[in-house]
Amino acid sequence: MTSRKKNEPLTQYDKFLFKYRDKLNQLKKKSKANVELSSNLEKAIEKGLNIAENISQLWILTTYFKK
Repeated sequence: MTSRKKNEPLTQYDKFLFKYRDKLNQLKKKSKANVELSSNLEKAIEKGLNIAENISQLWILTTYFKK
């Protein structure tokens, strides 16, 4: 931020700096949330692939009522 005296009005730069710094922080928070979501998606895909790879074993081990 630019240096200014206590009672000096905000410059255009300062006004936009505050505005866009807030937007940047909001976007960073959303980005972190997307990373967590992506991580969960990767885990779900991995689990699905493991089930698909071992489908014959799953069928053999499943009880009659679950088939």
